[in-house]
Amino acid sequence: MEKQQASPNWTVIIAGLVLMLAAGALAGALYFYDGLGMLASLPDQIASSDVWTSIRALSGSPKPVPSVTPSSTAAAAPTELRLPDGMPEDFALRLWQEQVDSQAMIGRLVNGDVTTMAITKVDTSSDVSTLTVLVTLHEGGNVDGRIVMRKFGDAWYVSTVTAEERGSSTASSPLPTVDEVDIALLNTMIAEQRKSRKITSEYADGKVASIEIKKGVLGPNTVRIPVIMKEDHETSSADLVAIKQQFNGQDLWFLARFGKTGSSPVSN
Repeated sequence: MEKQQASPNWTVIIAGLVLMLAAGALAGALYFYDGLGMLASLPDQIASSDVWTSIRALSGSPKPVPSVTPSSTAAAAPTELRLPDGMPEDFALRLWQEQVDSQAMIGRLVNGDVTTMAITKVDTSSDVSTLTVLVTLHEGGNVDGRIVMRKFGDAWYVSTVTAEERGSSTASSPLPTVDEVDIALLNTMIAEQRKSRKITSEYADGKVASIEIKKGVLGPNTVRIPVIMKEDHETSSADLVAIKQQFNGQDLWFLARFGKTGSSPVSN
């Protein structure tokens, strides 16, 4: 018996014709309309077109079209302060301004000009802790200084770090408005300092006797300053992190985070 000849695969033929027509249309667009933009978008057009639907239906084995997730755009800069519940706006603005007023000393820390800070006195009230310090400079000599921390809730926030010649003082500057500060940076300062509340509370409680300050490690607009803290119960290593921001044409450094990296008991 003569074998029956196999019939052509009409599904494949029709699909090939459809693709040929699509290729012809593309060639015409490139020739007459310089359709390079169309070329770039062609995969999306095919995936969503009736042509692709027809091909999948004719093939008898439909496959899902891979979905493409749009690339995320950069988040817009915040336009308002995001403070812990109940924190007054003036509290945050005071932290900002007092760090701006402390640029001389913060700059010394960032530049590696300070070797040690000996805490000679701690005066802590319900919401303000003032640490009197004796600062030893890398170039030699000592200057008096102070560290002021302000409390909100269960956290102490570092606001003032100054080192002045004996007998000198600095006057407080007026508070800025929200429009006069970098809102994103101030939000970061508040959030990061809150994370450091366990270590700053040790200073307010008078548990830290001195701080040995190492050379800072620079990063993109940041500096990590390793320190060794001599405490009444242990010797701890920690990192002080400062953030740089150009504001009104001036580079400013802000102390953002203070976290322990390790500790060991004090040997007797």
